Order: sequence, then C-alpha cells, then structure tokens
Amino acid sequence: MTINKKKKSLKSGRKRWKRTIIYGLLIVLLIDFFLFESVVVTDSKMENTVFPGDIVVINEFSYGKRLPVTLLTLPFFRDNIPFTSVHSFLDLFRLPYYRLPGTGNYQRNDLFAVNYPLEFDLPDDKKTVVIKRCVALPGDTIAVTDKKVFVNRNLVGSIPTCKYRYRVVSREPLSEDFLFEHNVFEGGVVLPPNVYDFYISNDVADSLRADTAIKNVNIMKIPRNLESTMFFPNNAFYSWNLDYFGDVIVPAKGVTVMLDEKTLPLYSMIIDYYEDNDFYIQDSKAFINGAEADSYTFKYDYFFLMDDNRDNSKDSRMWGFLPETHILGKVSFVFFSLDSGHNTWWSRFLKIPE
Repeated sequence: MTINKKKKSLKSGRKRWKRTIIYGLLIVLLIDFFLFESVVVTDSKMENTVFPGDIVVINEFSYGKRLPVTLLTLPFFRDNIPFTSVHSFLDLFRLPYYRLPGTGNYQRNDLFAVNYPLEFDLPDDKKTVVIKRCVALPGDTIAVTDKKVFVNRNLVGSIPTCKYRYRVVSREPLSEDFLFEHNVFEGGVVLPPNVYDFYISNDVADSLRADTAIKNVNIMKIPRNLESTMFFPNNAFYSWNLDYFGDVIVPAKGVTVMLDEKTLPLYSMIIDYYEDNDFYIQDSKAFINGAEADSYTFKYDYFFLMDDNRDNSKDSRMWGFLPETHILGKVSFVFFSLDSGHNTWWSRFLKIPE
C-alpha cells in the first residue's frame, strides 16, 4: 500500500469514528430528551418503595415530555458541573411551560418524579428531582383523618410498604443485629435505655410485637389541631397536620375560586409564584396584576402528593399543591442500587416499585 493510500485510509477511519461518536451522542440526547431520564434517590422519604441510593429510571413519555424551561444548559448535567458548585446552565431567560402529548394519563397512586417546588431561586426544570406518590388528582377532594387517607370521601386502601413512627419499649437495649433482623433501619433511642422511636411498616411492627424482647409497640399519632402552624397553609384558619389534613379540593385548570380571607392562604402561592402573577394583599384584599380581584381562574392543573414514609415526610401536607409544571415523569423501574447499607444492588436490580 502506498503512503497516499495509507493517509486516505487513516482519514477515512477517523471520519467513521467521528460519525459514530456524533450519531451516538445524538441517540443519547434523543433518548434523554424524549423518553427516559435517570434519578438517584437521596433520602428516605419514600421508603420502603424506593431507597436512598436507588437509581430510578423515569419515563418522560408517559405524561408527555416537558420541554426545557432553561434553554442555555449543558447536556447531561441537571444542575451543577460535576465536582464544582458552578451551575451547568445560564438563567438569562426562561421559556414558557409546554408539554408534548403523552401516551397515558395521570393516575392516582402513580409514582411521580417531580422538581421540588420550594427551591424558589432555581428554574422549574433545574430544581432537585424527588420521588413522591400521587394521592389526589386535579378536582379531587383530599382529606387525612387519624392517618387514614380519603379521596372524594372514599377511604384509600393502605399501602403495605408505608412506614409510620412507632414508639417501641424493649426489655433491654436493642442491638444492631436485632434491628437488622427485624428490618428496622430508621429511628433510635428517645428515652435511654429502652424507649425507641422507629419508622417502620405495619408488618415490621407486628414482627416486633411477636418478639419476647419487646414490651410495647404503639403507633405515634398527632392529635387534631396540634402543630398546625408547621403545615400547609400555615394559617390560623386551618388546624391541619400530618395526621389530620383537609378536606380540601385540589385546584384544576380552568376552575374559578373566590378569594377571601379564608381562601387566600390556600391559593396565594399558586397565584403569585406558580402562575407568575404580580400579586399582593392589602387590607385583606387581593390585587392581581394591578387590579383588585375577588376571584381567580387557575392556569394549570395541580396534584396532591404524599411520601410513603408518612411520618418522616416533606410532601403536600408541608408545602401544598404541586403544579403540573413541576412534573418530570413517571417512575418506571429501579435500575440498580448504589446503597451499601441494608440493600444490595442485585436486590434492587430492575425492581418495579409499586
């Protein structure tokens, strides 16, 4: 082979590699843009459904792909450039919310991947992604009474994986081996040496009751009206907490509500922040975009979400209704787990959470 032929062959080979790399990147970008995205679970709010360290695959096609709000962003990086505190995007301007048609509809009990709404300083699509369970849809009436969930006045069946706070009294201090054997991984001593608060499922509570080392196992409940200022909507008109909440109607697109001293605490954040109006209250009157308003029509649909770790949660009982603009997609399956604690990667491999 002559030198010229070798050069041509090398150039041809380099072109093929470049094309292969470019096509590969385009395929990855298209898959990421239209179909799936992966999220690492970082907290225990949804135990025992998904666990810290789980790499969860999100189907963005099911509800319809949400188009980017922040256009000037580096591909493959959600918020910061790895190993730095430098944003991977420029928040110079934001595009309006738009979602492509999807293959399915929102359903009660779906596992949503959502952008955590209280990160007010970030664009919607750059907020931390968390997993929550959809309990109520737009237009539903939601209530929690004595830890029981009611939707449209109907009792919602309990989810076996749900965890609650239990007070456990033992006959002697409990070892790590004992707790591991009974699948107890969250909580600890509240009154030394033998009084504990654990976040466990009802089945685990039953297994502890059956053990001779345990004296008492009782679920912990917050009385009605107690701690109400800590929970949505943080107002004296409402005495809601984790165990007693509502009832309240979840806002729906196109529905008009009257605005008064009692309803404004429920909808102020929606009007002002989620739906981006110039909003303020003066002398108990609402002003929207410079005009006094006694009613408001919602632009978006909203959802009521709850964590499966019901008593150690940061869900709609804390921060209110979630707008459709903050929904990334539906949880499809767990790819595997990075956790080195009570789960192994193979026990979570391709696990479909329910």
